[in-house]
Amino acid sequence: MKKINYNIYILCLLLVAGLSSCKKNFLDLSPHDALSAGTFWKTEKDATMALTGCYNTLLGSRFNMDTYPLWDCYSDNAWDWNNAVNAKSAMTGPISPSTGGLVADLYNDTYGKIATCNYFLDNVDKVPSSTDQKNSWKAEVLFLRSFYYFHLSEFYGGIPLILHPYSVTDPLIKKSSKEAVVTQILGDLDWAISYLPDAVYTDGHVVKAAAILLKAKIQLYNQKYADAAASAQLIIQNNKFHLYPRYDKIFQDAGQGTDNTEIMFSVKYLSPNFENNSAVRYGWWMSVLPFQNMVDDYEGADGLPIGKSAVYNPASPYDKRDPRLNQTIMVPGSSYGFGGEGYPDWSPRIPLLTPPLKYNLRKYIDADKNSTDLGSHCQNDVVLLRYADVLLTFAEAQNEAAGPGADVYKAIDLVRSRSGMPTAESDPSAQSQSGLREKIRHERRIEFAFEGQRLMDLKRWKIADQKINAVGLDQAPTKYVFQANNYLWPFPQSEVDYFRNHGADVGQNPGY
Repeated sequence: MKKINYNIYILCLLLVAGLSSCKKNFLDLSPHDALSAGTFWKTEKDATMALTGCYNTLLGSRFNMDTYPLWDCYSDNAWDWNNAVNAKSAMTGPISPSTGGLVADLYNDTYGKIATCNYFLDNVDKVPSSTDQKNSWKAEVLFLRSFYYFHLSEFYGGIPLILHPYSVTDPLIKKSSKEAVVTQILGDLDWAISYLPDAVYTDGHVVKAAAILLKAKIQLYNQKYADAAASAQLIIQNNKFHLYPRYDKIFQDAGQGTDNTEIMFSVKYLSPNFENNSAVRYGWWMSVLPFQNMVDDYEGADGLPIGKSAVYNPASPYDKRDPRLNQTIMVPGSSYGFGGEGYPDWSPRIPLLTPPLKYNLRKYIDADKNSTDLGSHCQNDVVLLRYADVLLTFAEAQNEAAGPGADVYKAIDLVRSRSGMPTAESDPSAQSQSGLREKIRHERRIEFAFEGQRLMDLKRWKIADQKINAVGLDQAPTKYVFQANNYLWPFPQSEVDYFRNHGADVGQNPGY
């Protein structure tokens, strides 16, 4: 059970409500703080309240428990049963500038969070405090802003790069190239890394290793392989973070205490003020329904694909498999929970689904919360960065930069051995650079299932069209469609209209 969370102040909630109010376009982001600028930014307490406001943007973002696990429904992993993030609509029909859900919300919502960060960065120097203290606060907020800009650049490419509070009376800020955005956030992270504490993650505040991992991921995603490997190696050599023994408990409250040194950054929840309904949303409401191809990708217990595994038995297809299958997905016969409602196992719920769907999400669901009432009072955190990603980022980057080696296999095998899986080098297909590349890609899909990474991986590997278009009627109630232009999402129509109404062109992404 986690013991520590952010210091929460009611006054801060008023502040962040003013700082991060939703707007229809990114330009209308001049923060209207609930506290007078003339009376705020006077004490260190003001600064820490404003800093908490910056962290609280995560709770109201598309990275919270209500949304983040659903990101995989925009990939070949799962179906958005309730169309909670509009994935059902977006993935079965052409995406356009008018498409709602995550396609538009990620853009509009994230710029609101960036505005809050910019407001903090431009005002915190007014607080009478030491330079070191103010630099430490700035480093935390620069990490948050970089985290947001990283996701914007991956989904939209070149974007407006806004680094200071912006008023509607200011000239339009046109988009920068993706390369310019990446250069900016890598520079910001380097500055932040120099001031963040070299400590394990405990209380919700960013630590140095989290910023280094974010930097490594950005380098990896932009094909800076040698740099990414070197960044990840710094965390490995520092030896402050380690894999948690129980894979399934990483995502449940019971496993998110200060003894878990795998978690490097997360969206924090704490009852009764900051709760989520993960057990209900992903258990009872069945919001995320994994596809058959996702289930089939879990290897046999001998470490081989089920088509080659000597221990896989089609008559008992869920036995003798990678343990992460049953820790991530409810399969026929799985213990379900919600016993008070008469469903001790998953199987009786399957007829409620539209064929060929028959699986449900297990990850994030606390089996101890066995009724819909208890299930609405969850405080498990959304894990955004963890040490397994350090290891697999290093393995992928080093394999791309230099090919297979003992250090690459060691990194993969640490992740696999945690779940009792055989070593990667014992797989005959993983001996070459290309074979090991596929093994690493497989490992990322399995290890980070429903952690918001699958679509980003498919896009950067340039195989999203191949994998997503393979989701046919044997997998989903309606065939998935991924067009060539969907490697970048469109700017929302509201943004296009705003620029047009001001005599300018936002520079819509190609094909929209």
